[in-house]
Amino acid sequence: MPLTYIDDLQESAPLLFLTFLAGLWAIRDNNVVILAISFLIGGLNNETMLVLPLVYLLYNYRSRKIGDLALLLRNTILTSLPLVLPVGIIRFISKDRPHLVEVWQLPNNINGLLDQLWNLDLLHLYNASYLYIFFIFGAFWIYAFVRYRGQPLFQRRASLMIPFFIAANLVTGIIAEVRLMLPLSCIIIPMALFSLFPFESHQDTSMVGNPANGSHSFFAESRKRDLPNGGQSDKLL
Repeated sequence: MPLTYIDDLQESAPLLFLTFLAGLWAIRDNNVVILAISFLIGGLNNETMLVLPLVYLLYNYRSRKIGDLALLLRNTILTSLPLVLPVGIIRFISKDRPHLVEVWQLPNNINGLLDQLWNLDLLHLYNASYLYIFFIFGAFWIYAFVRYRGQPLFQRRASLMIPFFIAANLVTGIIAEVRLMLPLSCIIIPMALFSLFPFESHQDTSMVGNPANGSHSFFAESRKRDLPNGGQSDKLL
């Protein structure tokens, strides 16, 4: 985290990191209490949390049946209330307050990316701040998706949020401040590690368990728990 701040510090970032991770964990384990708490605290702290209801919706998708979709949409809205209401109230109260920077940042970000790509100097990459979005996770950007089908369901579904996350930051954020990408580490890094060390190849009996004595595989249990609705969900991907 300290490496991403350059010469500025957003005070909400450490708490955002915590609530974002807690929110992802609560969505995966269907822990409504922890999810509500993380949404409430996270919503009071940083609007980046607003992307997590999308993860909830994607992860709990079961089928394209109208009834299932309506139920999923209802649950997503109700679950998101502890997050959306505080953000909405804060926005309403502060609607007349001036913004510190220009809200519409898309042209600046696109121009910055294109300019630094076109004038790329390999000996001065530290000056290419608009390209830090590629540098921050390095090869993990690739490793996270090379064995995509072998990823647990939660990682696959949660990763569908990444384009929306980046697009939102391109539109309203200053992408050169790469600290904005830190919440994605909760998804990118685990996915990359799953690709580098696929759990099917683990032979450590302390982790896998011994079928003879009735113990369960750590990874099998993780995958079963990773499936919404007790593993009965139709696969989106």
